[in-house]
Amino acid sequence: MATFQEAANFDVGDRPESVAIGDLNGDGNLDLVTSNQNDGTVSVLLGDGRGGFAPQSTFTVGDDPEDVAIGDFNGDGNLDLVTSNESDDTVSVLLGDGSGGFAPQSTFAVGDSPESVAIGDLDGDGNLDLVAANEDDDTVSVLLGDGNGGFAPQLTFAVGDEPESVAIGDLDGDGNLDLVAANEDDDTVSVLLGDGNGGFAPQLTFAVGDEPETVAIGDFDGDGNLDLVTANETSADVSVLLGDGNGGFSPQSTFAAGGSVFSVTVGDLNGDGNLDLATANLVDENVSVLLGDGNGGFGAPSTFAVGNEPFSIVAEDLDRDGDLDLVTANDIDDNVSILFNDLNIRGDEGNDNLVGNGDDNELSGENGNDTLEGGAGNDTLNGQGNSDELFGQSGNDLLNGGNGNDLLEGGNGNDTLNGQGNSDELFGQGGNDLLNGGTGNDTLIGGTGSDTLNGQGNSDEILGQGGNDLLNGGVGNDTLIGGAGSDILNGQDNSDELLGQGGNDLLNGGNGNDTLIGGAGRDTLIGGAGRDVLFGSAGNDILVGGAGDDELTGGGGNDTFIFEDNNGANIILDFASAEVIDLAGISGISDAADLFNNHITSVGGNAVINDLAGTTITLDSFDVNDLSADNFVF
Repeated sequence: MATFQEAANFDVGDRPESVAIGDLNGDGNLDLVTSNQNDGTVSVLLGDGRGGFAPQSTFTVGDDPEDVAIGDFNGDGNLDLVTSNESDDTVSVLLGDGSGGFAPQSTFAVGDSPESVAIGDLDGDGNLDLVAANEDDDTVSVLLGDGNGGFAPQLTFAVGDEPESVAIGDLDGDGNLDLVAANEDDDTVSVLLGDGNGGFAPQLTFAVGDEPETVAIGDFDGDGNLDLVTANETSADVSVLLGDGNGGFSPQSTFAAGGSVFSVTVGDLNGDGNLDLATANLVDENVSVLLGDGNGGFGAPSTFAVGNEPFSIVAEDLDRDGDLDLVTANDIDDNVSILFNDLNIRGDEGNDNLVGNGDDNELSGENGNDTLEGGAGNDTLNGQGNSDELFGQSGNDLLNGGNGNDLLEGGNGNDTLNGQGNSDELFGQGGNDLLNGGTGNDTLIGGTGSDTLNGQGNSDEILGQGGNDLLNGGVGNDTLIGGAGSDILNGQDNSDELLGQGGNDLLNGGNGNDTLIGGAGRDTLIGGAGRDVLFGSAGNDILVGGAGDDELTGGGGNDTFIFEDNNGANIILDFASAEVIDLAGISGISDAADLFNNHITSVGGNAVINDLAGTTITLDSFDVNDLSADNFVF
């Protein structure tokens, strides 16, 4: 699906017939220009890149300008304007100064009643040329550019009856630009194949709907060949003609759009990689969005209200959020309507509430304490500045908290949550999630599913909950709790507390003075470096103190205690006769005879094992005479 916000309207001149989009002042933000039929002007509205526009500046053009287009005609890097002037049979060229201003018009003669103008390099010389669709003499006029803002006298080529629109593209794949005109009175399109030198072959005609007003070009079925679409006013539909790559087209397929379909534009409006259509519906005062299936078909229209009598529609990303917005020129209201796409939404400096839809949305809070809700789909939520609340909801989502103390909830799906700056709360919830705390003292809770939780900087609280989870504390004094399932807990740096709880868990303390508690299940506890405390709890556990002076308690079950060279002074607080001490990693003790003859003594009622090379093991309150070879592995 594709959804759009309520229309934002901006005033322009008297009876705007067409709208075009480009960066007219070189600031990196897209601007608008309309051709105003009744006052013989164009209106320029400079954009701020966030969807706002300055009040119009007007520039004089010819009589009854029907269409406007944008291009750099003199090669100075600044965008220029051209209008088709119906009543005086000219086109007006206005050269831009790069700051949003334009020089007085230069006019060039074309045919009778030019309704439309298009731009392209038709003769391959690197300069932009013009083509106008002339309604009353059934021709198109080609004006070849000189690269300095001037144009040669027109060359005319016959098309169908009352051409209302012209578009340019390479329709036969030979590298030369071709023309297509929409012919209102004979319900056809005319295709003129270009020779690359500014000339064109006689027209080929293809039937479309009733009174086509506009034609546009795109690859609708993904075969690499350009296809055509027309907006048909009287039949209230669009005609799609799939190209064969040689300049031919299949018979039309029609798709209902709206009342008095007057204009059509092409773009990927829902971010699925397929081209979609949007039409301006004159009588209905709305636009219709038809989503493409990538095979040349289109779904039922979704409609969105705009101004009175929308004559023209274009699609561009006006607020720089990564999705296409729609703009209509509204003939009766003397304004343009902008429909901002909800696929990607960007907040402002205040406290925003941004809500996605069923598409794959990207929501960005910017500054302020924002709330972002992804909804269905695989969404990207960026909290950015200040303290934000991000809710991924359905789908496999990416949540980035940004700076501030943020709350991130993944919802259902396999989500990635990045807390980033400051102290954040991350909840993976359903699915197999990846949680990264970032800097700050963070709380990470995996939820159901087999999750990976990385505390990263500072002192974090990490809880795996359901599933077989991987917990990594990172830098700082962290608390890691595995929860249900067979989990892996890695304390890593500094002094950490690790609690396995349910399942057969693996606990690695890492560096620092760590506390490891296995919980239920057959757990493996590895203290690592530092003075560690290990408590196996229930089950037959394996306890490995590691380097440093460690305290080990097996708890319930028959446990195994493993030691190696240079493991320091260790104590086992609850050794029982059915348990085992693994000395295979101690090179100074070769076998049971060596142990009992040279390395074990009784000290204060405690059995003490000393490899005489840096590792001692004290069995608290355990009589040395109760030990046998069965208690050891060598």
